[in-house]
Amino acid sequence: MALVGNCYNITYSDHPTETKEMIRVLPDGTEIKETVPVEVENIETYENIYLVITQVENFNYWLGNEKEKSIFIFYKAFKSEEDRNLNQDNFLFEKTMSFGDIDLNKPLYSQIYAKIKQQKGFETLVNK
Repeated sequence: MALVGNCYNITYSDHPTETKEMIRVLPDGTEIKETVPVEVENIETYENIYLVITQVENFNYWLGNEKEKSIFIFYKAFKSEEDRNLNQDNFLFEKTMSFGDIDLNKPLYSQIYAKIKQQKGFETLVNK
């Protein structure tokens, strides 16, 4: 299973010269004014990619008397399925995401691919 089609990937970087003032609150309640770089949104578009899940981690933990779960996933986009098969380290980009609202009684990968398609920039990808 994979996702194919066109998408855009959003990354963020620090502006090289532009800054802004920010107030950071320390654990003791003390406020410190800091100057930090402005964050810049970078959008790169891709056509006819082949996107696959590369790793899934399922964490179960107790929060008080409630058992909770978190799913962490890693995925990569390639120029094509053939490129992925030739060299899994030659990818266009890689991303991670996590969520807790998954039904472990249903097909896991189908649910994860559906979650990826809900992410901004990935809505037009289709199942392969």
